[in-house]
Amino acid sequence: MPSINFRSIRFGALAITLLLLAASFGIPPKKLTLHPLNTTTLNVYSDQWDSGNSINTWSDPQSFTAECTLKTGASYRFCGIALKFYNHPKVPQASNDQQDAIGITGIDLSQYKGLEVDFAYEGEAQRIRIAMRNVEFDLIQTTQLHHAKQIEAYIERDEFNAPVFIDFELLNISDWWVIDNNIRRNETRPAFNNIMEIILHLPEATPLGKHTLTIKRVTAIGDRINQYELYRGLIAFWTLFIIAEMLSYTIYMRRENDKISTSLQVLKEDYESLKMFAEQDPLTKSLNRRGIELYASSLLQSTSLIHYWLCIFQVDNYKKICDTYGQATGDSLLKDLTEAIKHILAQNDELGRWSGESFVFFSTGGTRQDIFNHCEIIRKTMNRHTFRANGKPIPYISLSFGITRLAMDESFEHNFKKADDALQSAKKNGRDQTAVAAY
Repeated sequence: MPSINFRSIRFGALAITLLLLAASFGIPPKKLTLHPLNTTTLNVYSDQWDSGNSINTWSDPQSFTAECTLKTGASYRFCGIALKFYNHPKVPQASNDQQDAIGITGIDLSQYKGLEVDFAYEGEAQRIRIAMRNVEFDLIQTTQLHHAKQIEAYIERDEFNAPVFIDFELLNISDWWVIDNNIRRNETRPAFNNIMEIILHLPEATPLGKHTLTIKRVTAIGDRINQYELYRGLIAFWTLFIIAEMLSYTIYMRRENDKISTSLQVLKEDYESLKMFAEQDPLTKSLNRRGIELYASSLLQSTSLIHYWLCIFQVDNYKKICDTYGQATGDSLLKDLTEAIKHILAQNDELGRWSGESFVFFSTGGTRQDIFNHCEIIRKTMNRHTFRANGKPIPYISLSFGITRLAMDESFEHNFKKADDALQSAKKNGRDQTAVAAY
């Protein structure tokens, strides 16, 4: 199977993403005309509903021009034009009608960036307030439009008499709405998912007198393509791409791991083989001198060395046997001797050939008497064992043993010398016996 070029795959995915983003700039902005529309109810209102004296009437309904005369008499004087969006047979007659039913659906502008408002104004006002009311039923706990969340911003005088863009991100929640409805801070975010009303409003500070306001067009403007849909599509694309890449990479890595595992297994087998040759005596298949030293080092570093013993033994008169029967017979004798002794050693004992006819074994023999008895059993068993040369029995074979307890606070060389001294004592006293070093 050809190798996977992940760099090319990533480059292709990135190129597709860039093409999608570039294509989005060639699509005209999304627009939704809110006024004039047959489904829109356009009303004028004033502070008369609050016992004020201001008057607001249509001077030219065909051109949606209202004429407002602000007068004293209300605690908060105002007038304006409201665009209402109702999916309901009832058409409210005033923006602040306390009986307006709110258990209905407005218009969702959450996918748009803002409003473009084209209006004309004549009068002395320095600012005109634009406001939107979004109904969140679970928040206001009422069916009155007056309690819907009010979101607002101000249009300055130098923006009058020309289309002006009202960015939704720059709209704020009305302070009076927060206070009147006891709204918590985490619920004061602007929302545009259920807009019931958009109003142009002459605020309290507007001078008294005559004011003329014409609503020409109100348009909701969104991204060239729906930003949410674009991002969702890109996220879905990259999610699928990443999953596919991960699956491909997983398959690739699994195959590579299989190759590595196979290589590691071969290396392990080679290592074990080399280790065996490095630490094993080729004749007797027991530990060689290096293996004995490494094993002793591991014991001396352990914490369970309380009853470990080092035993050294030699074949008595081995040189005479080699001189009589030849070196090949001597080697065969050592090999047979090792095999026979391995069948007597305890499970945790470890045997090794130090040099020539000299052998070492480590044992957890328990007490001094226990290890002495253990060595005596080996010695006497080998006395009775029949070793042969060219099919003929070799005369009586004897072993001499020297034993010492391994001391953790002493080096292996020092422990070995104590066992060797005990061995020399056994040989000096007539061979074919076991001697234990004092401790």
